[in-house]
Amino acid sequence: MAPALDHVIILVPHDVLHNLPTSLTSAFTVTPGGTHADGLTENKLVIFEDGAYLELIAFVPGVEPSKRDSHWWGRKQAGIIDFALTSPAVLERFPSSYNPPVAGGRQRPDGEEVKWVVTFPKPTFERGAIPFWCHDTTPRELRVPNDAAKTTHPSGATGVAGLTVRIPAEAYDEAVKAYVELLGTPGEAVEEGEGRAFEYTTVADEDEAVSIHLLKGEGSAVTFDEVVVRSRDKGIFSGTLMEENVDGELLRVRFV
Repeated sequence: MAPALDHVIILVPHDVLHNLPTSLTSAFTVTPGGTHADGLTENKLVIFEDGAYLELIAFVPGVEPSKRDSHWWGRKQAGIIDFALTSPAVLERFPSSYNPPVAGGRQRPDGEEVKWVVTFPKPTFERGAIPFWCHDTTPRELRVPNDAAKTTHPSGATGVAGLTVRIPAEAYDEAVKAYVELLGTPGEAVEEGEGRAFEYTTVADEDEAVSIHLLKGEGSAVTFDEVVVRSRDKGIFSGTLMEENVDGELLRVRFV
């Protein structure tokens, strides 16, 4: 069974997390997440029927600069910054591009403790170039509630259909090698530039594909163009749901 997309991470300013724009809340049902075990970040979730979710994450006010710098997303700019895979159980052997698993967790607003282990790529890969892994050690439903009230959205969204990731030219070949080792396939050529397309599955249905387009970028950092969302109302919206300013996009969504 191929790995399943677990979630996509969107870094936002703390004030934005607590005052989400109507462009987002009119499209999605937002579920409170909680504060992570390290006390540095908190989140809210957009959970889909297919088992994946968008994680809106922010650093809490007053975090010491040194602690933020040492955090795995501490030096990232606001926007889509990373994504995670999962599988029914922690892998007995991870691909060579990964470090050993480490424990993580957060406390939900209702006081419930949620625990997991995460497995991050080795530091030779910029965060976001290849996915990390998230495996639950408490029931998944505690981390990702799957009741209809939380997975039903005004936009008719049902799941994540794909992501587009741009990798700096000097890191692109190694990232492709990591994907090939991870998935056991060379992927397919893409039309929108030099790159490869790879597929994962969804948590709810292993026959449902999630497409990851890995493109050779022109910049010096890993960036994400957009997240593609499945919707029952085809083409209801495509554009920026969260806008930092006229020059920056926190979350660009394309519905299909």
